[in-house]
Amino acid sequence: MVTIHQEASFGWRGSYNNIFQLGFASLALIIPYLLGVISGLLYRDAFQRVEETTDVANFKLAGNLIMWGKILNIVLVGPFVELIGRALLVAAFLQLPDTLQPKE
Repeated sequence: MVTIHQEASFGWRGSYNNIFQLGFASLALIIPYLLGVISGLLYRDAFQRVEETTDVANFKLAGNLIMWGKILNIVLVGPFVELIGRALLVAAFLQLPDTLQPKE
């Protein structure tokens, strides 16, 4: 009779595969989060400049809410904050004047 012997791998025994899997999994979560935060900062800067040009205050507020929404994605509140920011962005675009006066 032939018996097959199997060893159970619990914890850190036997190989470093668990460490590598944990590292790849954490990178797969951290990199998109950091890219989202960077994009939130760029949104804030862009809409702050639009607010300075058009004098529509909702652009600055929408940019700030989008940025904070990207930052707060880690605690699962971010998508709601970002959604409010995007709704304010729509309102800001609807408040744009037909013509802009040149600034000196």
